[in-house]
Amino acid sequence: MEAMLVRSRLWGLPHPRLDTGYCFVTQGDPAGMLISPLTALIDLRGSWHDFQLQARPLTGGERIRLDCSAAPEQYNDLGEGIRQTLLGTCRLDGATAVSGSAGLEVRGY
Repeated sequence: MEAMLVRSRLWGLPHPRLDTGYCFVTQGDPAGMLISPLTALIDLRGSWHDFQLQARPLTGGERIRLDCSAAPEQYNDLGEGIRQTLLGTCRLDGATAVSGSAGLEVRGY
């Protein structure tokens, strides 16, 4: 499982905002690549250390939910608003996929 969401503000203005990203799942149903906004819509909710990413295919297929978290003290502050950890936990649609060894990175959140 791999996912990324990039939020960009055109011309530095609050609106319009352009969200782009991808969600790649190698097993299960649905398997394959979802690309936002071409084949799916990807949304991010939560805080910088405990967040949920949802990918909804535009074709009406099953949505994918990825819950990611790590304790705030497990993140490394790399400067310029970049935080990362290799000690994260990820759950794909509620089932524990990786516990305590997922790489998470958050920028400017």
